[in-house]
Amino acid sequence: SEALRPAVNQLLQRGAERLIGLVSELPREVIHRGRAFFEVGFSTYLTQSYDACRHFKTILNPKIRLDITTHYLSVDLTQSPFNKVIADSLLMADILSGERQKIIITGLAGSGKTMLMRRLVAEFYTTLSNKIPLFIELRDLNAFDGHDIIEFLRHRGGLSDATESSTYFKAAMD
Repeated sequence: SEALRPAVNQLLQRGAERLIGLVSELPREVIHRGRAFFEVGFSTYLTQSYDACRHFKTILNPKIRLDITTHYLSVDLTQSPFNKVIADSLLMADILSGERQKIIITGLAGSGKTMLMRRLVAEFYTTLSNKIPLFIELRDLNAFDGHDIIEFLRHRGGLSDATESSTYFKAAMD
């Protein structure tokens, strides 16, 4: 967990600066309180999310966690409807730069969709970007009792009981 801390802290700093920019007309004490709640609110979630995306286990050796940045196998993707082939590294670069803002990844079970998304999220943590990556596996969302994606993220970050930070958490998501 300590090895993940620098990337998470850097991401929190960028998010806090963005939040301060959005609410710069508020009194200074309100801004500092909001920043503290933002950092507390997101720190656990971001650390858990980064760790979940950065490390994975294999069927062959489920006890050893591997680092996705060193064990990821690049693939070529087919871009529909043009059947244009693009390397995953180029797609990730386009997404990280903001050139592509929305994508849909489809494929057969076991074809690498989740690994591609985990690799992309891990890149967001280490790339200077003004975006905060959210990695949500649908099976986890389906198992959640609530109906609000923000509440799901707060629950995942251990903040489901912290009602005061809900406003700041939602503001940071905008």
